[in-house]
Amino acid sequence: MGISTERHKLIMAAFLMTILYIISTTFYHKVEGWSILDSVYFVTTTFTTIGFGDHVPSTNAGKIFTIFIAWIGISTGIYLIYSIIAYREKVLDEKIMSSLRIMRHVLSKDKK
Repeated sequence: MGISTERHKLIMAAFLMTILYIISTTFYHKVEGWSILDSVYFVTTTFTTIGFGDHVPSTNAGKIFTIFIAWIGISTGIYLIYSIIAYREKVLDEKIMSSLRIMRHVLSKDKK
């Protein structure tokens, strides 16, 4: 798996998280009547499993939506974190290996 595959996974995970935020924020804004900021705040505390409890859905639709979006959002968040780590690891590994090859080449010339 090359860097482009890891980059693709990272972009896809970020895209999915963005779509979830847009859908969830819009839903809470329309159904619960919350401001955009309160909706984003609630979505963030739900996706990160913080759940302060200061905002709670009051409608049945909001409660049911929260059950599903919490599982999807938390899972997507974990996948996003994994994708960031995998991409960073791949990029750093290649840079380190490249540096080691250069060092090995320089050191082998010094011995001659």
